[in-house]
Amino acid sequence: DELRTLAQQQPDEPLLRTELAKALVNAQAFAGNAGDTALAETLLDELRTLAQQQPDEPPIRTELAMALVNAHVDAGKAGDTALAGTLLDELRTLAQQQPDESLLREGLAKALFNA
Repeated sequence: DELRTLAQQQPDEPLLRTELAKALVNAQAFAGNAGDTALAETLLDELRTLAQQQPDEPPIRTELAMALVNAHVDAGKAGDTALAGTLLDELRTLAQQQPDESLLREGLAKALFNA
């Protein structure tokens, strides 16, 4: 919460938003590993919102891609093929929208490998 507040109080500091995005991915992965799908989805939604609010910040998209890969893996482990497919489509779209960002393609490749 403190990092969220700090990032909101310092809107001219992209580094703070990047660190917030990293923290959200870590928390989302932890929640997913713990089986707390509701919290993992909430954190993923927060990261989606952050990426939408900051369309000119590639590091945030990179973190979003990582969170989508995490969620895709979790959905696959849970046997939710519909959700896994939806997440894969979202990741594919993200990579296609930013063809110059190789880390997004890397995330897509990881998800495809795990599919």
